[in-house]
Amino acid sequence: MELAERKATELSKRVELIGKKWEFLHRMSIKPYQVITLAKEMRKSPPEVCQILKRLEKEGLVESGSTEGKKLYQTTKYAAGIMAAITQSTDAQAQKEEKLEDWRLDELISILEDEKLSQGIRMSYSKVFVHVCTTHPAEVINNKSARRLLEEVVREPYCDKMNEELTKCMPYILPLVSDPKSHGNWILDTLYPIVMKNTEDASEKVKKWSIEGLGKIGSQSAKVRADVEKKLLEIWFSDEVDAGGDIGEEVKPLLSCLASKELFENVRLRAQVQDPKVRNKAEALLEELRNCLSSSKNADNADKQILVV
Repeated sequence: MELAERKATELSKRVELIGKKWEFLHRMSIKPYQVITLAKEMRKSPPEVCQILKRLEKEGLVESGSTEGKKLYQTTKYAAGIMAAITQSTDAQAQKEEKLEDWRLDELISILEDEKLSQGIRMSYSKVFVHVCTTHPAEVINNKSARRLLEEVVREPYCDKMNEELTKCMPYILPLVSDPKSHGNWILDTLYPIVMKNTEDASEKVKKWSIEGLGKIGSQSAKVRADVEKKLLEIWFSDEVDAGGDIGEEVKPLLSCLASKELFENVRLRAQVQDPKVRNKAEALLEELRNCLSSSKNADNADKQILVV
């Protein structure tokens, strides 16, 4: 009995820590981060971020690895499992307590699309829409007007400041691709082709954002996982992409998340070609992928910890 109580207490403390450091863990669940990059995005000093990561790593919520001499941190599958359970429970409770009525959403979108209103008003309402997407993503995507607006944002994510603000909705919308009840098929049939096309955009900003979205869809949908993996490989090995550049750094961890037997075989073959540029890129990717081979074990351990508790 004492053992069960102790384990329950430990889990409770971890859940509390996850709640306090949710934004850190959420970012690292999308892609691995260096300390300096995470510090910049979180607007904290690198030493402060190091202390936070050290605590999270000690609790088994974050793991680190080295790629090309760079130390990267990412959320463990154990932490991701707890976060998913918290999100599901919170969303269910929120929806039970406060249902988002259609007229509220319709009015919000109507204001966003009213070009006669000042940019300041529309920008303030765009922030409200982003918040609504974080709390009621399923209800948003089930709304016809909202789907139209989201499609416009995906087509031209950085055409103006409002659309740029609305791109922040996508990390909460795209994962619904795995839920056919919440118009997951609409994401596959409508948004996915646009995101795929935008990965070839001349603007590096649009390209980078679209690549991240593509990775999010691929990680959540088995239907397109192989195609996403193929596209990301194509981008990685293209002559225009520098392995150490912004696009390269975006693609590499996404391929790691999508790792499959076919991916390893493809990269291994490229690592044996005569072209030094292709070979070097293949070897750099293999370095990134090496930790994937131990992830199943880590996942099993995490599952056991949850089951024991």
